Amino acid sequence: MLSRFFSKSQPIVFVVLALYLFGGFLLAFLHDRSTPINLLLIGKKTGIYLLLVLILLLINFICKRNKIDHQNSYAILFFTILSLNYPQGLIGFEPVFVAMLSLLFMRRVLNLKNHHGHKKKIFEASFFLYFIVLLQPALTPLIIVLYAGIATYSYGDVKNFLVPLVAFFSAFMLCQIYTRILNDEWFYLLSFFDQINLRFSFYDTNRLRTGFFMTVLFTLYMTIMVLKDMGQTNVQRRSMLRLISFSGLMILASALFLGGQDGDILFTYHAVIALQAGNILKFKKKWVNEAIILFFAFSGAFTWFSGLVNV
Repeated sequence: MLSRFFSKSQPIVFVVLALYLFGGFLLAFLHDRSTPINLLLIGKKTGIYLLLVLILLLINFICKRNKIDHQNSYAILFFTILSLNYPQGLIGFEPVFVAMLSLLFMRRVLNLKNHHGHKKKIFEASFFLYFIVLLQPALTPLIIVLYAGIATYSYGDVKNFLVPLVAFFSAFMLCQIYTRILNDEWFYLLSFFDQINLRFSFYDTNRLRTGFFMTVLFTLYMTIMVLKDMGQTNVQRRSMLRLISFSGLMILASALFLGGQDGDILFTYHAVIALQAGNILKFKKKWVNEAIILFFAFSGAFTWFSGLVNV
């Protein structure tokens, strides 16, 4: 029943997932709020929720435009149910905005598969990446993903490898001008890298450990299904799946070795990795697909209840 409902890409499916996401968002907000509720706070949280809805639209758009999935809603389904494992990221502006920028970055990198406008797409991807790193320096390894995309689709023109440097410099000068005019001070990029741990940091609360455990389970299952899918698809789609998988690997490594203890990077991980989740429910026995959806749908509840023991 559930697998059949989400196997179609229809407006009603999007509405259901948006409402489900709103329920988790509201619970996270009511549980973790530290300031009295007022109109300003409600306005800010409403803006964050609208960004979450935009993320759903972006995931769906990227999957359909690049023909990554087979016209189903599994990608946005798995992002919605797994994002509830990280309630702090769900209600915070910065992690949600970084997730949105990461999807815009991936969209431009995947669009390099088309044989025109490569320099423009690389510039835009690099521009998005600069602000991703600015907001979340632990995601600096995504630079490797950018050059992997260039090496995959645009290796014929050496100038394409220099375009990111031009984009980074342009974004840096934009930040420099903005900081100088508004704050009358110079913009120091290296100061943003102080928050990087540069060490393995496992999560120190039951809630984050449970959330990370669910992420690992989903990653293992998805990896098996994606590898199986790669053996049955065309070369172009296979290269996109490899690039998305590599991006997920870089983000997951960043979450473990460079990120903090808040799980925000794992929220971004689920947004990016959802791009290849459209074809991971392919069992002939429908009850198996149903069981998988229900298990990960209840993973958020497992994570929340584990947090009652040690928040």
